[in-house]
Amino acid sequence: MNRQEFNKKIQNEYENFMEKTLSLSPEEIFEKAIEITIKTFLCDYLQDNGALNEENRKTINNLGDNILDAFYNIFAENDFEFYYLDICDDIVSDYLSLFNHDENDVEVELD
Repeated sequence: MNRQEFNKKIQNEYENFMEKTLSLSPEEIFEKAIEITIKTFLCDYLQDNGALNEENRKTINNLGDNILDAFYNIFAENDFEFYYLDICDDIVSDYLSLFNHDENDVEVELD
């Protein structure tokens, strides 16, 4: 499968997922927030011209009819929650470090 065909397949999967998702109630969409985020990043990554060579595209294409679902299921079946906790910890620590400086430190403005 060439790059153009692969990208088209991924884009179609993503558009079908978004169409189905947008037909849900606001509460159901909110509950799918992490799935929306992961599939959006996967779609962008998989379509990046430098991300995958032809052999990798062929291997990934063997995942079946819906590559985004397959990769999301791999994500969901593993306990990746701790990554998000680490990210939250980093964000809070970085913010607090702005206020824990000496008088000689340069103040950083937040946008």
